[in-house]
Amino acid sequence: MADDRSPRPLSRYLEFGIRIHLEDFSQTTAVVLSLYLPLAVLALSLHPPVRALMNPAGGAVSLISQMLFAQLLLRLVQVFVFVLLILRLEAHRNQEGNVWDLAEALSQLGRVARVDLAYAFGLQILAILIFWLSLTVASLLFGEGPLSLPFAFSLTAFLVIAPAVRFYFCSLAALLHGDGFAASFRRAGEVSAGGERQIVLLVLLYLLVWFAVWQIVHGFFGAGLFGQLILQAAIMVTSISYFFAGYRLYFDLVPAVIRRELEARPLSRADAEDHEDRGAG
Repeated sequence: MADDRSPRPLSRYLEFGIRIHLEDFSQTTAVVLSLYLPLAVLALSLHPPVRALMNPAGGAVSLISQMLFAQLLLRLVQVFVFVLLILRLEAHRNQEGNVWDLAEALSQLGRVARVDLAYAFGLQILAILIFWLSLTVASLLFGEGPLSLPFAFSLTAFLVIAPAVRFYFCSLAALLHGDGFAASFRRAGEVSAGGERQIVLLVLLYLLVWFAVWQIVHGFFGAGLFGQLILQAAIMVTSISYFFAGYRLYFDLVPAVIRRELEARPLSRADAEDHEDRGAG
């Protein structure tokens, strides 16, 4: 049977994400921020200032370690919030009510976080390597002229966007199907085929939103710890509708057979463990 995949206009996914958030705005926002902000304060306190990173003065290893640990902590909390929100949406879809299942979210966190961290940090490492190599090539071709930096940025963006889009749904695949590490990336690649335009537009739109949020918060509150905390809170609140929109896009892109499987069977710990074993096999 042919795949029944029909991605909709971007506005439909934006409308869905915003509408689901607004339906229970106060409670959803309060739960997300109460879980996220305490650990965000810790992570931001540990993160060294940018000025110190630019001029390490002999403590480069320690500063980089602090930066990586702070980023890892922030990302883990973001993944936990993502898992909790999607599980709640799944419970609502399966007519189980609007349940905040913290225990289930914690049980799923390890598998989803492994996939998500590999995706996020893998793309960062890839981008750094490509940028360094392209800048080296540009210096050989153009010397130290003004073309070297734009060339390096353009080539890096061009080469990184393909894996970023191809494996965009890896965390959702790990969560919804209980896939193992390799199976999550394989399924994400299958699902994203044909939806590249919607994925890119969705990501770019929210990047613009987050950039505008950064400009506003930085202008009003500065770049200190309090300003950074306000920025993290604002980004996380706007990310709620982003997670929901991505979830809806995923369901429009999955092949018909997988969609029927997801709609017929609610996610459970037993399902997750069974799928993980099959994915690992």
